[in-house]
Amino acid sequence: MVTDELDHGPIIAQAAVAVRSDDSVASLRNAVLQAEHELYPLVVQWLANGQVKVNDSAGVTVSSVAQRHLWINR
Repeated sequence: MVTDELDHGPIIAQAAVAVRSDDSVASLRNAVLQAEHELYPLVVQWLANGQVKVNDSAGVTVSSVAQRHLWINR
């Protein structure tokens, strides 16, 4: 979720990317971008379906989803 502070909003979902010993900055950047491209449409769908609720203390509840994280194994 977006707040007035940079990188401060509550987390709705996360993706983890495997880091390989032969990764370069560019290859890791591309892997993170791939993860973002997989996760972002899911979260937008949850928001559109009303599955994401933010409470008064800026906590997030996500309902009716199998998981809130992705593991990107490459």
